[in-house]
Amino acid sequence: MNTEFPTQLLEGLGTGQIIPYLGPAALNRAWTLLQDERDTRRLARLRAVAGDAGCHACHTQMGCTERCPKKLSPTAGIAGLKRAVAAAVLRKEL
Repeated sequence: MNTEFPTQLLEGLGTGQIIPYLGPAALNRAWTLLQDERDTRRLARLRAVAGDAGCHACHTQMGCTERCPKKLSPTAGIAGLKRAVAAAVLRKEL
């Protein structure tokens, strides 16, 4: 399991399994760092969020945006990560 970002547990869609999930705070932070032109770890960061516990585990239900105490929109950042991961795969970077 990647330890670069803190994880939380997510119930695996009715499978009865508990799977690790990076969570909206970690994913939103990853998105913020990817947007920083000084970020030198772009591909490592994309690899970290591209796995099973990353951005694709989000089902875009907007609960994190509704409940965010800082009034951020993690859902928008997670959508950006999904696009960035897809673009990196198409460019054969991942």
